[in-house]
Amino acid sequence: MSVVKLKYVDRFEDRHGRRRHYFRRGKSTRIALPGRPGSEEFMLAYQAALAGDEICKPLVRRGAAGTFERLVQDYFESADYKQLTKGTQGTYQRIMEGLLREANIGHRLVAQMTRQHVQQIVARRAETPAAANHWLKTVVSQR
Repeated sequence: MSVVKLKYVDRFEDRHGRRRHYFRRGKSTRIALPGRPGSEEFMLAYQAALAGDEICKPLVRRGAAGTFERLVQDYFESADYKQLTKGTQGTYQRIMEGLLREANIGHRLVAQMTRQHVQQIVARRAETPAAANHWLKTVVSQR
């Protein structure tokens, strides 16, 4: 069996014994490469990383259709989100991912959310009214 070494690819075993591969050129951030070396998805991600594309992760669908997880993912893949500056994208991502985590609503259906649910989530942020307003404005403006 021959071993092919790819430039800028590091390989190691994680604490669970699983082999991981990362692309890293110089002191830039590491980019996880999916699949097994030589597979189509691995090579596509490797080529994207070589070309300088930061987003070389495979598309993984989060959550079932109609859930908050899917809604958030669909928004992150939308043209509206991609037109935002990187800083704004990071802020929106932190707010929305934080909502899914803190309120534990990722698995819930969007159609079942009521005004009372939103009021409860905002009420939890009563200590920081500006943050609550910012959260509300961010979430509501993206619907």
